[in-house]
Amino acid sequence: MVDGRWCGYGNVRPIDMESEPSTRLLPGYGGGTYGLSSNLKVVFSGPDQQIEWRFTTDNGNDVVIHNSTNSTISMDEIGCLRYGRIYTIEVRVTYCGITGPWSAPDFIITSNIPYTKLRDQYCGTVQFAGATVLCDFVSVADQYAWQVAPVDPNDPLLTPTGPAIIEYTDNTDLYLLPLGLEYGQTYRIGVKPFLGFTGGCNSVQEGDYGQFCLVTIGNPGQVAPNLQARDLVVEDNEDEWTNVEVFPNPATSGQDVQLLLTSGGLTDGARLMIYNASGQLIEDRMLSRMINGDIIKFNSLGWTGGMYHLQIIDERTTIRKQFVIR
Repeated sequence: MVDGRWCGYGNVRPIDMESEPSTRLLPGYGGGTYGLSSNLKVVFSGPDQQIEWRFTTDNGNDVVIHNSTNSTISMDEIGCLRYGRIYTIEVRVTYCGITGPWSAPDFIITSNIPYTKLRDQYCGTVQFAGATVLCDFVSVADQYAWQVAPVDPNDPLLTPTGPAIIEYTDNTDLYLLPLGLEYGQTYRIGVKPFLGFTGGCNSVQEGDYGQFCLVTIGNPGQVAPNLQARDLVVEDNEDEWTNVEVFPNPATSGQDVQLLLTSGGLTDGARLMIYNASGQLIEDRMLSRMINGDIIKFNSLGWTGGMYHLQIIDERTTIRKQFVIR
């Protein structure tokens, strides 16, 4: 229409309409190796699209379906995907009320769970039976699975000479005292990430042990004349850093020892445990709720001279201390 006059149609061009809406994995995403928090993207169909993803692995025995409205998804949104797998990916779109066909299969590879190991500063060392050792942090780990096995340090294969101790920790530290390790014995220590039942999986996921390190346990009863106790670990909680001070330290056998809560607080039902240098539990009690400034007392009557290990655990924090009885 020009100046009120009808000028007719322009050139007529044919438009081919697809019979069914379709989509596919965007080029460049297929064939790659991805961690389970990576993104994947398909070709955009329209603002009201409903995209169905199908991930298939283990020769078709494991199939995961995921529905989304976005062209881009993060893999940690998707049910149970597992580490170290090859997944076939197919996608299809529902648009304008019509569901299209599955795309031609593409594939991706999920990365292996990262290794972890005992930190280098502990390898080949002599540790006191009440020491704490640390492993390298792995961001995907829910827990860390430790294996501690006696070995002959002259055996190049580090073949265990006795049963292995398996211990799980929520953090990267392993407290050796409750394991009951023998003085003078050398142990190989390995650790692996443990993910548990993550992402809706019906079976656990765990990594492989990293490099084993040798640690020898030193004399648990030996106390040097001028030995001073030291803190082992104080773990943070969500609200406030919680800490206690032990005094007097050193103390004399038979003397009252006091624990002063200097910051933070403990929830009702906190547990106090004290071990002697041989790993024997000699004090075990439940505590009422405590706040900054509260004091716990216990008597050391009959306790022999040596290093003692104190541990307090509540719903939010774990506190570990060492103190000396002379």
